Amino acid sequence: MQSSARGLVYSIKVRSLLPDGSHALLTCTSACTEVQWLAPDRLPPRSQECKETPGNGDVALTTECKFEDVGAFGFSRTKDKITIYHRKGKTVFTVAGAW
Repeated sequence: MQSSARGLVYSIKVRSLLPDGSHALLTCTSACTEVQWLAPDRLPPRSQECKETPGNGDVALTTECKFEDVGAFGFSRTKDKITIYHRKGKTVFTVAGAW
């Protein structure tokens, strides 16, 4: 999450393992909804770490959080768009590459 003189910018990056075994780096930069666990995957992530970086220039503050092993989710894919279905609805990501 980033705050700037122009307002709040919220983005999500996900390193995902797809059912075919491929690794995809997913990004969402508009209309992003934080991915929330579906039952029965309500266990907390294996690890969670957040850090804040003081801003400079146009950026006032950056907060970055990393979570590991957040569970399995239903999804659908159309070309470079992946929709992940979760407890709060769905979030559309763009495949930005592999990891």
